[in-house]
Amino acid sequence: MRAWVLLALLAGPAGAQVASVDTPQGVARVEGDPGDGGQWLSVGGARAYGFADFPYLWIEGSAGALILVGLSEGGTACPSLYAWVDASRPGFPATDTFGTCGSADGIAQDGGTVSVRIGSGDAERPWSLFTWDGKGAVTETPLGQEPSGSPPGAGPEAWVGRYAFDLFRSSDWRGPMVALLGEEGYRAAQGAIQTASPMERQGAWVVGSGFDPLSGGDVGGAVALGEDGRVLVALYGQGAPVLYGDPGGPLPPGVAEAMAR
Repeated sequence: MRAWVLLALLAGPAGAQVASVDTPQGVARVEGDPGDGGQWLSVGGARAYGFADFPYLWIEGSAGALILVGLSEGGTACPSLYAWVDASRPGFPATDTFGTCGSADGIAQDGGTVSVRIGSGDAERPWSLFTWDGKGAVTETPLGQEPSGSPPGAGPEAWVGRYAFDLFRSSDWRGPMVALLGEEGYRAAQGAIQTASPMERQGAWVVGSGFDPLSGGDVGGAVALGEDGRVLVALYGQGAPVLYGDPGGPLPPGVAEAMAR
């Protein structure tokens, strides 16, 4: 059975990272049961933070006594939001909830300012940086695409085990993909290839496929990287299947499967 992985946008409480945090007011940990009244953040035995609307709660990380709490309703429409809780002060002041519905990736602290990067569903701006100065509201700064680390011309082998959607979220692949697909096709591929299985070797190609989870799997596509530098992209579900690129021979199985939809 093929294992499918949702991109960072759809990560949720399974990303829990920290069991407890030592703070000036005692140990912070998550208590409660999602199915019986929900979970909450306890600090020194006192209930410090929790929402009835978010029965799932986890400690994503911390910066000193500032605790980044993750919150989820338990569904997939918006799997995770976040809030900072200040466990150094009486009353445990907290920010409003914030986020993109994606998963957090890295906490940074600079003096009295803390920030966290969170995955976005916008493939042109795959991340947003959320910053808090400890006083006012959390501010969001969208971040642009970043290099993939496995650029065109480096050979396809480095993509084995990675995910096809990264090819449409990376700055170093944007130019070649737009040259192949055009701007409209590039945007269509970004939307179609979201949930994905790891890319794998198929003969002379490294192939990955994916689909748009909001379509129930009816919209999707496949990407193949050839040893000779060829790139194939097949998209289906928006009219007849479309193939971009010249295979120069038989289609690799993953692309042929997409074209048969």
